[in-house]
Amino acid sequence: MILAAVIGSSLYLFGYYDLIVAFFFTGLITGGILHILEDCCTRSGLMPFTPFSARKFAGSINNGDRKEKRPGMYAKGFFGASVAVLAGGHYYQIDGVVLIAISAGLFLILWLLILRISRWEL
Repeated sequence: MILAAVIGSSLYLFGYYDLIVAFFFTGLITGGILHILEDCCTRSGLMPFTPFSARKFAGSINNGDRKEKRPGMYAKGFFGASVAVLAGGHYYQIDGVVLIAISAGLFLILWLLILRISRWEL
């Protein structure tokens, strides 16, 4: 994630800025952040703010258990929310900037809910 930010910034400073390159590196950085959030939901957890904080974030999801249903339910929830936002935006003819704001807010709420639910022992 840090390497993607450094390479993307360097390409921009040297004049190799392109919209595709910007989307590519933005996707890499976003994927890295989401991967850290996902790891915070597992039993092993992680300390994402080391060396500034020693607080460990961990949930109750077991990575190796095939009976664990929550990751699939979370993915279906995100998919359903994105379909609902797209369908609502098309039906009500909502502006693109407003749709992005709604999507970002819903995304944040869903992730906070997932982080909370992943701590429950099921």
